[in-house]
Amino acid sequence: MYWFPHTSPGHDECVWFALHHVDAIMPEGHNTSNVYVSGGHCFKLNAAEKEVSMRYDRTEKLASRISKRKENTFSFVMERTTDTYSVQKGKRNYIIERKKE
Repeated sequence: MYWFPHTSPGHDECVWFALHHVDAIMPEGHNTSNVYVSGGHCFKLNAAEKEVSMRYDRTEKLASRISKRKENTFSFVMERTTDTYSVQKGKRNYIIERKKE
């Protein structure tokens, strides 16, 4: 489940929405918007539609990234050998080199 706040979570009037329950976000006025959720309920918020939509989009992007990571898993097979390797920490990654005997 993915949730997003309509404003900063530190504010007392902050409302959290479950991503999968939001049906539409519509502007009501200059700095107000309506969020329609499943079940036919509507929440009138003291936040611009653009701001609420941006938070919704960020949460949707996060959900998409996480689901792609789950799908794109891979496995590998390691065969036993008598070779020796040295591991050194590079600038960003580890460098693995086969030691010559």
